[in-house]
Amino acid sequence: AVTATVLNTGSNYYLSVTANAPGARALAVRTTAGDGGSNILTATNQGANAEFKLNGLDIVQSDNIVADVVPGLTFTILDKTSAEETITLTASSSRGSLATALTSFVGAYNATHDKLQTEIGQNAGLLSGHYLVGEVGRALRQLTGYQGSGGSVKALADLGIELDRRGVMSFSSTKFYSLSTGTIDAAFTYLGTETSGFGGQSKSLNQLSNPITGFLRLEQNNFDQADTRIARQISELTARIERSQGALSFKLQQADALLAGLKSQQNALDASLKAVTFAAYGRA
Repeated sequence: AVTATVLNTGSNYYLSVTANAPGARALAVRTTAGDGGSNILTATNQGANAEFKLNGLDIVQSDNIVADVVPGLTFTILDKTSAEETITLTASSSRGSLATALTSFVGAYNATHDKLQTEIGQNAGLLSGHYLVGEVGRALRQLTGYQGSGGSVKALADLGIELDRRGVMSFSSTKFYSLSTGTIDAAFTYLGTETSGFGGQSKSLNQLSNPITGFLRLEQNNFDQADTRIARQISELTARIERSQGALSFKLQQADALLAGLKSQQNALDASLKAVTFAAYGRA
């Protein structure tokens, strides 16, 4: 948990002991093992946690780099402040971060669109005609057709996102990076949050893809239940067929035994007839 270094000043040697992890640590070098003995460190600079308030909430961090308090935001505490001093943090998203997010969105959209096309048309898969195929298609059309209420950005096309005749989406980074700063600010207003603007469309997607309550999950559960029911019916039919086969096999064995008995009786009857014929008419 510590790193020890010997320092040579030219006239003396010093032992430096440093904690490997930031935050509050109590370092000591004792004359005897364990907690006994005196601490022989002549100079100590014990670590401390970073303590501050965020919107009135007490926060304690072991590091001055704070990355897990505000989602998506990282800031560094550079120095101590007085007890009453207030620091204002202003967050702004960069053009590059927005371009990366839009590129990811286009990729996810096209992957969903391509998968959907395999269930439509002459060569459609097993979900051909299923209501979920239509629901997903409507959700995608709702995304591409979303219109903002104001500002210089009212549609995805204003951000460089376009659809070709086949419904495949593309992102023009050239057009996007040529947008003015004011248009980029309007883009964030257009995109909104998880509950407003373009981001609010996620509610309809969540109704489809929620891993617990979504339509896709519920339909998958229905498929699983149907599969279990069919497997049980197959098992029952197989057992019934096996019982019928056993009964038929037993009857066939009885029939074989009966035929063998009849064959023996026929042989005995033939011998009797030959004997009577011999007695009545002789060998000739």
